[in-house]
Amino acid sequence: MNSNTFPVELITDKVEAPDDGRISRVVKLKNDVEVLLIHDGEARRASASLDVNVGYFNDGEVPGTAHALEHAILQLIQMGGSKQYGPNEYAEYLQIHSGFRNAETTTTSTTYYFDVSAGSSDEHGPPPLKEALARFADLFTAPSFSELALDSEIKAIQSEYESNWRDDNVRLVHLERSLSNPNHPYQKFSTGNIESLKNWPKANGIDVRASIMEFYSKHYSANRMKLVVIGREELNVLQEWVATFFSGIPDKNLAPQRWEDEAPLQKGELGTRILVNPIMDVRILKLVFPFLDQEMLFDAQPGKYVSHLIGHKSPGSIMAFTKNNNWVDQVKTSFTHMGPGVGDLFECQIQVTEEVRCTRRFCTFFRQHSCKPQGLKNYEEVLKVFFQYVSLLKEKPPQLWIFEELQTMADLNFKHQERVSEVHFTREISMRMQKPLPRDRLLSGDTQLRCFEPDLIKKALACLRPDNFRLTIVSQTFRGVCDQKEKWYGIEYRVEKLPDDLMDELKTAASCTAFERPRSLHLPDRNIYIPSSLVVKERKATELTKRPRKIIDEDSARIWFHQDNTPPSPRAMVHTSFHNPNIRPSLKDILRTTLLGFLLQDTFETEYYQAGLASLQYQISSNSRVIYLRISGYSEKLPDLMMELLTRIKSFKIPETRYANIFGRTKRFYSNCQLREPYKQIIRYMSCLHSAHAFTVDDFSAELLTVTLESVKEFKEAILSPFYIESYYSGNLSESDVQTMVNMKTAILGSGPSRDTRHVFRSLPIPHGANYIYRKLLKDPRTVNNCIEYCLYTGKSDDALVCTKTRLLKQLSYESAFHQLRTVENLGYILESKVRDFVTTFGFSLTIQSQRSPEYPESRIEAFLHLFSVKLSSMSDDAHKRSVTDKLSEKPENLAEESKKHWDQIKLGTYDFDQEDMEDAEKVKTLTKSDMVGFFKTCILPGSNKRAKVSVHLVPPSSPLISETSAKGGSHKPIYVRTIDDFKAAIKRSADFKG
Repeated sequence: MNSNTFPVELITDKVEAPDDGRISRVVKLKNDVEVLLIHDGEARRASASLDVNVGYFNDGEVPGTAHALEHAILQLIQMGGSKQYGPNEYAEYLQIHSGFRNAETTTTSTTYYFDVSAGSSDEHGPPPLKEALARFADLFTAPSFSELALDSEIKAIQSEYESNWRDDNVRLVHLERSLSNPNHPYQKFSTGNIESLKNWPKANGIDVRASIMEFYSKHYSANRMKLVVIGREELNVLQEWVATFFSGIPDKNLAPQRWEDEAPLQKGELGTRILVNPIMDVRILKLVFPFLDQEMLFDAQPGKYVSHLIGHKSPGSIMAFTKNNNWVDQVKTSFTHMGPGVGDLFECQIQVTEEVRCTRRFCTFFRQHSCKPQGLKNYEEVLKVFFQYVSLLKEKPPQLWIFEELQTMADLNFKHQERVSEVHFTREISMRMQKPLPRDRLLSGDTQLRCFEPDLIKKALACLRPDNFRLTIVSQTFRGVCDQKEKWYGIEYRVEKLPDDLMDELKTAASCTAFERPRSLHLPDRNIYIPSSLVVKERKATELTKRPRKIIDEDSARIWFHQDNTPPSPRAMVHTSFHNPNIRPSLKDILRTTLLGFLLQDTFETEYYQAGLASLQYQISSNSRVIYLRISGYSEKLPDLMMELLTRIKSFKIPETRYANIFGRTKRFYSNCQLREPYKQIIRYMSCLHSAHAFTVDDFSAELLTVTLESVKEFKEAILSPFYIESYYSGNLSESDVQTMVNMKTAILGSGPSRDTRHVFRSLPIPHGANYIYRKLLKDPRTVNNCIEYCLYTGKSDDALVCTKTRLLKQLSYESAFHQLRTVENLGYILESKVRDFVTTFGFSLTIQSQRSPEYPESRIEAFLHLFSVKLSSMSDDAHKRSVTDKLSEKPENLAEESKKHWDQIKLGTYDFDQEDMEDAEKVKTLTKSDMVGFFKTCILPGSNKRAKVSVHLVPPSSPLISETSAKGGSHKPIYVRTIDDFKAAIKRSADFKG
């Protein structure tokens, strides 16, 4: 088989695939790059991903080398250009065609990926995918970058490191790595920072650029690379493009990599406990076991059987038993596969309800809130339950029926796989291609179970022994107890051997008999929710509409139905909101509704866990005086689950034994929100400034202290009766199915109030000429980053032309903002450009997190807007409109995406089902450059008398105070506001405020 002058070897064109209409082919290029090609005539986007099969395990003496090379190659996109293309040309090409690109580095992989419009060749030129592939391949043919470009990207890595520095998940993973076998690459500092990539090498005479180029020369080889490409084009066309562009990547014929000499956790690391003082108020026990190497066990996958039962939440499980005793809130299991020959790590993470206090000999729990079950005095009891359950699994032979349930659901889920974004798909599959899977199973991969191997399951269970695990305990009560500090993240920790008496007790638990084991520990029941027949209902032409149809509109209920426009599937989705018009929105009621929603979800978690295993998902949430219930999954048993949940909601009694824990979790949640990275906090503050009825985390934290169990009980009686119901049904349902479920719902819940008097939330219009800055001190004294969100009000959200212009501006400006503010000026790693929809008003914003005081990024944003004004004036009329029209014209990827879009409009009470659809795309086509230049000069450009701007500045607690007015700014000097209430009062006094 040939593609022009580039020979291509066919590996297979019979790839196992779900029922999604795609056609696949696996080929190998002349330089040994292996490629999976996928033709999808319905693709919304085209995408490619290249995995180069080398990661931080291969770092030499400079920590972070692999990560720095990843950034440097992406930097070719940003600044220096590559062999054939100029600076920033790739990025700008992707932007014009509504594209996206990124990369990531793991233990043994670095993966580069992009997506782009799936449009075919037209009057604008060649297909976007073809041109994007040409530029993408060029990055790997002969990359080169300057010292300046590398220095810029090391600063970006430093900003990335700083943004992760306070993330407890990142910190915990890094600590566990750093405390592993020092002779194994798992313990390396994977990301690097300015100290490891610049300061230390410079002090030791190391040329970092030369080291990175040497790393590329040594480890980047075509024969290790795996490429996935998906597009609308036929396979032969895709193959020709790939062969043309990627055959030039040098093949160095490198041998496969394996790490078999050392284990990441050896005898010295096992049998220990690590005490960790976290940033956030979290309480975690984490058990880590060296496990089987499952690399070649893709047919049997014994770990799935073990993980399924250890992490089970239904009655009889570890989770149910410990939760009933009020010791535990959550149990999760996972595997870490680090690379060829390394073996896996089995991890069980337990979120406990108790604090942990350490003495010299042992750690003990104590309660922060009283509750009737006293809990146990020490965490050892939770560990004993874990090993008692393992003893149960070892005592009973592996059960074929359990394996068959897992196998059945894996087969169904693969066959009826819902589509995900093309870039997510190509990224995942390119990484999977590095595994030793049969090439016809690259899509099914290790998602399916093919062979029941009881002996392998027994070998897997044999790994779960008290002498073969390491324990990590995370709690803020270790502050002052920890005696060591980790080098890169400053994590406070302490390492000690597990006491001999505790080890003896765990060994006793691990070998206990059925008589000695609690009777409430047992295997799960058979799963009654697994579907027996998946029939895709015939779609009636009369029911296939673009918008949801209102099929019931009565005093007590409004029901919407939509036969979805996504590819036929046996899945359905039901959204329901329960309103009580007698309850007015207030801060206290929002909190009581929130607590009630948490209590419902918590109570049902063990009861209906099996439904989730059968791909029937439900979620209970709340907002002010509304309870929301969402159910989705295979339609056959969905009505059964819905009726069960509604019956339980109607008769729900608050479990007092769980209330204290739910209250404590809620309190910690609001407290932890104030410890998050500034860019994650700033969104809420900006929303509060624009909303007439929104509250800050400070408001919630203070008011929560006034909420009592008795008040929540009283509130529950009020909010759960009577209801006004609004529902949305979509997917594999007929109108008669919907009517039947509505009748059943009415029979359970009864009639609701005579009318719907829902409160309609509105946003505050910002007056012309406004230039406000709300400056807020962050709570965490350890915070080093500042953050600014710079938001420009562009008009009302019901003005379709305003919304269209704002979306087009975001698309036009994003790449220029990223290039100038992040790459050139290095203001910070976190830079976001987005459209802001404040319910009834619309805006455009830029967010930057930086160690610099926010006044400086604000001035640089304004300088950028002046710079971009010149660029906008020089753009061709059609340069970027195509990008926005492509985005707006895209159909929903799956049922969940389409349903969310419709339900969001129903929740808000706006019912604007045409938002961001083909009609908006047509509006974009009518816009001229003159329209956009005028819009920019009026609403965006500093100095405009019609411009309305609000900035939020989040600063560390040690920052100096700023006076209410500032000398900086254009014709309208910024006004600093002290509180959100002051800001809202000023807006309401303005001449533009209409109420």
